[in-house]
Amino acid sequence: MDLIEIFYTDAPALSGCGTCSTAAACESDCVDVPVTVETTVSDFKEDYPDRAEIKAYRLSEETKDDMAKRLQEIYKKNGELLIISSSNISFILSRLTPVIAINEELTTTNYVPTAVELKMALDF
Repeated sequence: MDLIEIFYTDAPALSGCGTCSTAAACESDCVDVPVTVETTVSDFKEDYPDRAEIKAYRLSEETKDDMAKRLQEIYKKNGELLIISSSNISFILSRLTPVIAINEELTTTNYVPTAVELKMALDF
């Protein structure tokens, strides 16, 4: 089973209908709804329960050590030189939130995908 990992901090939600790839370019008559990490995770688990395991790590004082360690492992496996530690993870995620990895491969930063977009990334 595939593994999707999402590392994030509180950030403003993107606006869109959840079916468009970018809300700014949306030309449909749909009603804007917030696209947040929480809604994406919830929708993905509901719509594709057997497609992948999805883990969302929200930054907090209690989670920052483990998050920094895990995110550093993923960045290193991807050949990235960024050093991530518990002392700088708040700053890093403030610039990149969310960071998404699929099967330990970095796929996106600074963009909250919909559940459909996550499924499409798995199928790619």
